[in-house]
Amino acid sequence: MQSFLSTPNFNKTFFYKEPQTLYKQFCNAFAYYKQVSLCNLNPNRQQLIKDCNFAWKQIKKEEEELSKNAVCQCDTLQKVKSATKKISEYEQMFLISMDELFKETLVSNIVNEKKIINEQETQFKKLKHHFKAQAKLAEKKVKLLNEGIVEKYEGPGRLSAAMIHSDF
Repeated sequence: MQSFLSTPNFNKTFFYKEPQTLYKQFCNAFAYYKQVSLCNLNPNRQQLIKDCNFAWKQIKKEEEELSKNAVCQCDTLQKVKSATKKISEYEQMFLISMDELFKETLVSNIVNEKKIINEQETQFKKLKHHFKAQAKLAEKKVKLLNEGIVEKYEGPGRLSAAMIHSDF
């Protein structure tokens, strides 16, 4: 095969050979992205890790930022935090205790708290997606108003008069 047709093999595990956490996976993916975009097999590791840390902080900051009407989202996050604290306390008590009956109640409490965490996390995701959908609709409405288009729908599933008679 001709050498100019071959592509360089970029290292997909640039920083961590066996990434165990999401951060390590992100660092490897970011390094691969930079290698491919710069067409450089051996970029500067120090500069690359600085860029990676900055990008990771930006992503974490976006995840932690809540929407403007985030009362329900804050409530669900507070419930998740309190449930995780309770789980850690129950696990410590489980390790210390000698009574089997008490251990069984602790295990059932841990299971209940994990259920609460799963429910609250799914509710948080739904609330977040709902807010994003509402924001998109608001942006679309503002855009249409700026263009001078006002749409009124006569009923569900029916097109507006402006859509039917575009020559008005």
